[in-house]
Amino acid sequence: MTKFCSGSCAKANYKLRQKENKIQLSHIDTEKHLFEIKSAGKSSSVSGSVSKELVSISGLSKMTGLSERTIFKLIKTPDFPKMKIGKSYYLKLITLSII
Repeated sequence: MTKFCSGSCAKANYKLRQKENKIQLSHIDTEKHLFEIKSAGKSSSVSGSVSKELVSISGLSKMTGLSERTIFKLIKTPDFPKMKIGKSYYLKLITLSII
């Protein structure tokens, strides 16, 4: 006697277990990554100072009080200083202080 009524029910449960396992591993990796970021922020390394020179759209939104949508509209203008790394936009804090 099996736990499930048919092979299709067993396959669906297998896929569900695999999905839950993948989500759990993702949560563990995220926690490790956040811990590394927090511990890197406490130490004074050269790479930490480089990352502090760039700010993301969400970070700029929190710093300025503007909405992310407004910042995206500003980024569309050609004279706005921006840097695209992968699919994300970053802004240099030095150039933002000049503006």
